[in-house]
Amino acid sequence: MRRLLLSLSLLLLPILSVSSLTATGLPESSHEATPLMRQETSLMIQMLEHQHIKNKRLENFTGKEIIEQFMTAVDSQKLFFTREDFDLIKAELAEGIVQGLRVGDLESLFQIHALYQKRAQERLVLIGERLTKPFALNSDQTYKPDRRESDWADGGTEMENLWERRLHYEYLQLLLADEEEEEALGILERRYERMRSNLEDTTAQDVQEVFLSHLGRLYDPHTAFFSADSFEDFRINMELALVGIGAVLSTEDGYCVIRELMPGGPAALSGELQVEDRIVAVAQEDEEPVDVVDMRLRHVVRKIRGEKDTEVTLTIIPADATDSSIRRQVTLVRDTIELTARRSHAEVFSFPINEEEEFSLGVLTVPSFYGADARNGRDAVSVTEDIRKLIGKLEEAGVSGIVLDFRGNSGGLLREAVELTGLFVGSGPVVSIYPVERRNRNQGIYRGEAFYEGPLAVLVSRYSASASEIVAGALQSYGRAIVVGDKSTHGKGSVQEMASFAPFFARTPFRGENTGAAKLTVRRFYLPDGESTQKHGVSPDISLPSFNNHLPIGEASLPRALGWDKRPNKDWEKILAGKNFAWEIDDDLRLGLKANSLVRQKELPEFLFFDEAIEWFKERQERTEYSLNKEYRRAQLDADQEFREYLEKRQAEFAKKQPASSEIRLEEEEEEAAPLDRVRADDLPPDPELGDSTDRELAEKAENFDLHLMETLRILHDLIQNTRQNGLPEAFAYRGQ
Repeated sequence: MRRLLLSLSLLLLPILSVSSLTATGLPESSHEATPLMRQETSLMIQMLEHQHIKNKRLENFTGKEIIEQFMTAVDSQKLFFTREDFDLIKAELAEGIVQGLRVGDLESLFQIHALYQKRAQERLVLIGERLTKPFALNSDQTYKPDRRESDWADGGTEMENLWERRLHYEYLQLLLADEEEEEALGILERRYERMRSNLEDTTAQDVQEVFLSHLGRLYDPHTAFFSADSFEDFRINMELALVGIGAVLSTEDGYCVIRELMPGGPAALSGELQVEDRIVAVAQEDEEPVDVVDMRLRHVVRKIRGEKDTEVTLTIIPADATDSSIRRQVTLVRDTIELTARRSHAEVFSFPINEEEEFSLGVLTVPSFYGADARNGRDAVSVTEDIRKLIGKLEEAGVSGIVLDFRGNSGGLLREAVELTGLFVGSGPVVSIYPVERRNRNQGIYRGEAFYEGPLAVLVSRYSASASEIVAGALQSYGRAIVVGDKSTHGKGSVQEMASFAPFFARTPFRGENTGAAKLTVRRFYLPDGESTQKHGVSPDISLPSFNNHLPIGEASLPRALGWDKRPNKDWEKILAGKNFAWEIDDDLRLGLKANSLVRQKELPEFLFFDEAIEWFKERQERTEYSLNKEYRRAQLDADQEFREYLEKRQAEFAKKQPASSEIRLEEEEEEAAPLDRVRADDLPPDPELGDSTDRELAEKAENFDLHLMETLRILHDLIQNTRQNGLPEAFAYRGQ
């Protein structure tokens, strides 16, 4: 990395004097780039071209691509720019934009943003006038709220019709969320007034950050630029000194979206929030909610942060809501976020064999790959050491096999992934990284003895990413475990590094100034046999029906994601030949276990019920256009709610059949152990009206039913019975109940 910094610093040339582009059809911008902003822009281009894994020059992208990327960055729903605007900007700026960016000239970006501001200000005046008039609630029109894949609208009548339906849709959403008509209009007025204020408050640095981040996304979805302020926020998060709710947030189409729940934070521990939930309002303790749609992210974050032990109430649209008019309130108590506060824990499930005997299986829930790093030292808790201790406790409890539950595990420290895998396979390669760093050439190899040699299954979901994919994929490659879950894991097979710009300016006039940073995708990782998890993820040996399989989750759903490839390990067959696992999963056993599971999936009533629920959910997910008729929409919502109540009752019935379980936590956590909050990634979508439910007992029973875990335990039981009896059993003890 040091060599790279030195070589790049030689490329940081003085910015040449460049005449500003003069586009006669575009408005003049009030923004002006500082010398530091010019240097940062030029440096970002150099880092994209020389440090990003693609090593792709900016000239490989057309001016049209770059312009459209920026236009959609500020107008993602294509509500303000027109097709004529796009043609004008392309004609005036496309030819010289790459050359200008290379030397740090931001004038063309400022001109594009100036036109956006002009169009938005014009539209806001018209919106203010429109909101003084009533909307017809018996309309036979429809509206498609997601316009990301739509073309730019023509100016004039087409744009006017688009906005008429847009405002009608937003107004109807508020009415369906039980707002009074007058208050609904008031919320919309305040929302668009806030947008006007945001436009006026936009700085040159804001424009630079939005554009350079979206320029990075031309390379891949994880590459981004951080302004000095954003970089400071990032460092606060990394130092874990933040008092808040423990959620990583971003903006999408005017909404504040939850992108990640930090293990141990109030948001994760509540069990009431999930990734992709949209926050539409924030209320402080004993205060009224403040609408935050179209509010700048930095302002939303400041509203959510606060003093320790104070309450904040979020109004959300659940990620899996079948209608975006659905709202739910979640109240959280702010706390200092500790990354490792929610450590791994275990459960023992007991299945009766007869009146006197029980068959016990253990489940290890691994929320993240936490451990010691440069920030918290070698004395920090380690997921590997925690799992080692928990395995000992499970063996003391007499379990016959273990399930590793990685659902919702978004990754963590690579070293911990290697060490954890080693507990089950012993010495050997776990992961390889390319390009290879000389100083870390052997970082993906485990050197040591296996700790647990018994039967093993791994449970994954579409939310299992990065380090958890490495462990699941490695255990599968070695034939050490049977992998069960969603059709695939997340598919993130790349490594990002955060590079501060400060070292580049150490010997320049900008030394000591607050500078930004770049997050760049710099390497890929590969499983021990050379297969990549990128985009494809880890495909389980046995896939189970899941709502996640029908949601746009995972790397493959992200635009411009890196493609899949492989780097075959020429020594892999020799390495495998040197292994002799007592509980090896070979092809014949894998097929047998899968066949037995498929029988259950076709016959057991809980699977038939789950298929029915998925079909209902798929039908609602396929809705892209929504009626603007209030009564019709209300009837849809009532029908959906009625079906949800049916689903909940059925789930509660199946929950009664779950075997008894007991929880095991580490000794140091036992006194203040938090209630077990099992991941619900494969469960029914949470009821959007759950907070108002009058039957909490029914709801809690429904939440406790975990179809994926139950089937994984059955599969593990089949594995154990097969090895002991040298043939798959015809039925599993719990199967027909």
